[in-house]
Amino acid sequence: MNLTYKQKTKIRNILLYLLTIVLVLWAVIPFIWSLSTSFKTSAEIYSGGMSLIPQASTIANYEIIFERLPFFRFMLNSALVTAATIIITVVFSLFAAYAFSRFDFPFRHLLLLFVLIPRIIPSVTRIIPLYQIFARFNLLDSYLGLILPYVADALPIAIWILIGFFDGIPKSLEEAACIDGCNRVQALWKVIIPLTAPGIVSVALFTFLRAWNEFIIAFTFISRNAMSTLPVSHYRVFELFGLRDWGAINAFTILAILPIVIFFMIFEKNLVKSMVSGAVKG
Repeated sequence: MNLTYKQKTKIRNILLYLLTIVLVLWAVIPFIWSLSTSFKTSAEIYSGGMSLIPQASTIANYEIIFERLPFFRFMLNSALVTAATIIITVVFSLFAAYAFSRFDFPFRHLLLLFVLIPRIIPSVTRIIPLYQIFARFNLLDSYLGLILPYVADALPIAIWILIGFFDGIPKSLEEAACIDGCNRVQALWKVIIPLTAPGIVSVALFTFLRAWNEFIIAFTFISRNAMSTLPVSHYRVFELFGLRDWGAINAFTILAILPIVIFFMIFEKNLVKSMVSGAVKG
């Protein structure tokens, strides 16, 4: 059977929509199931039922989290570390990417490749040397002991992302700003940075996800419970509540995910703009 081009396009679009629906369901169903379980009683959870709607909704699982754990302390730890990591990464990557994009200096391309070395080397292989160095400088069990490796992990990709945005901005705009009386720093701040806002949002979102969800470094470098971040404290919930208290564990999961959902809802429009801008520049 010979199909026309229009029919082939329609079939291809239908298949793409179906694939998209399957992928969305694959990503969303575990979250919905966790949310449903967090409002179920222990008796209902272990009854073997598969209903997404709790038969007798309860907030007891959330009450247990706040009564038996310093949850807000864990969230504050994650928020402070993540915010500091985002700010430092954005500032450093802006100046580094601008230098790589605008200045022609010896070994520029070679240095740009060296920037990616921390991303090429598996992070697990760096933990023991970092642990020894941080122990020598008393950086274990501290915010700085988490922020430094998080920034080092996020910077390479952040620099490469912003270089693409800087390369897409004509140098004539800076030259015009300099003619109007701006120096290079003022031109960067007043002209270039506003135009790279989508790239900055991309870097901030990427860094946020890396820092907020990081587990291995935080688990290794933090031993005091009061300094634990959300991923580490989430893991330790199993020790505190037991492997079978799935209601409390899922309640903790929802509370830990909630800031990520809120963050993406706030920056949704900027995220779409950054993705479109990156696609156009690419």
